This record gives sequence, structure tokens and C-alpha cells, in this order.
Amino acid sequence: MTNAERAHLAAELRWQFRPNAPDLLERWTVVPFNQRGDKRIAFGVITGGFRGLPFTMFDFHRRPKVTAVHRGTKVSETDTITVDSVWVIALPAPMPYFSIVSDVFDTAAYPEPTTRDRKFNRGHKLIATDPDLAVQVLTPKIMSTMRRLKLHTWALVGNELIYAHHPTFTRTKPDGIITTLGNLATLVSHLPLHLGHPAPPPPHQHQWPRYEPQPTPPRY
Repeated sequence: MTNAERAHLAAELRWQFRPNAPDLLERWTVVPFNQRGDKRIAFGVITGGFRGLPFTMFDFHRRPKVTAVHRGTKVSETDTITVDSVWVIALPAPMPYFSIVSDVFDTAAYPEPTTRDRKFNRGHKLIATDPDLAVQVLTPKIMSTMRRLKLHTWALVGNELIYAHHPTFTRTKPDGIITTLGNLATLVSHLPLHLGHPAPPPPHQHQWPRYEPQPTPPRY
């Protein structure tokens, strides 16, 4: 059902569709890809452009838990399957590494942000992120946008923003894909992109040609 819906959406909007993409499984090491689980599959992949931003969207399937049930001499196993929807947005400029997650994922051991908004801090964790940099990224505008649009788990890796969402009914439908793309475009518009701009090169100084004395020609 998911692949059929997304293939139709991609054809309608002139985007590209792939039913599965194993090459995406090892590309990032942020949530949810750094969470435990085997049987990893990336499927329902859509690639295109939205409001001038190139993007890739897909579902990430994994098995974080196997429960063994003993009934006499018979042992049966029950799989716990998790499917997260992932959006990857290409940014106008590369950014320093940043990763923030909500308490939905297994992140109890990680620190909270240290912004002035204590309520915001309590609902999020930073993953391998410089807390001083996080304060610069988490401007009041970014935090209010995250709250208003419910964008709680995302990362900046190079020139990409990776956003993960755990859908309630295990499937993100086409209208949800479009809505989330609009929300992420809004988030990107508020990012402090200047944090990732390289320092400008020093001004070019004109180099005058070096004077070399010429030998005096012999007199005859």
C-alpha cells in the first residue's frame, strides 16, 4: 500500500520513486539509524524538490526487539517492528553537526539542551552535540517553530537536515508527506545558516612585480 501510494504521488508531482533503497541504510548515523535493531529496510523512497529545496523521503523499518515465548517444550518468537518516516532536506549551506531528539526514542543517557527555556529543555535531548553550539542553533524562533509544527527529532549533518517521525498508524500517507515538507521548509527558513559559512578569505593584495636590476651592456 505504501509503495503504491507513493509511486502515484511521485508520478503526479514529477518526482522520482524507488520501492526500496538499501544504499540509504548506512548513509547517516543519527536517530533513528543509530538505534538498535536488525532487519533494516529503507522503502517507499521519494526524491524531488519542494519550494526550491531538494529532498528525499522514505520509511525506515527495523526490528529492535525479539520476545521468546515458552509454551511447554515449544518456543515461539514475537518480533517488535518499528517503522519511522524520514525526510532529508538539502540545505543552502553546510552546517556544524547538531542532533536533537524528543523523548520518544531511547535517549535517556543523553543531556538536555541548556537554553533559557527550561520546559523546552526537559522535552528534548542532544546527541553528540556541542551544548554551546546547540544554544546558537536553538534560537527562540527555531524553538517556537519546533513546538508549533511538532518537529522534535532532527539533525544537521553537513548540508543536510534529517528529520524523523514515528507515525501513529505505521504509515505516512501522501498528504502527510506534503504537510511535513512544508513544515520543514519553514524550519529551514529560520535556521541560522551563518553558523556554517566558512570564514571569508583575506582580501587580495596586489603583488607588484619585483624589480630586478638589469646588467649594464658593455661599451665598445
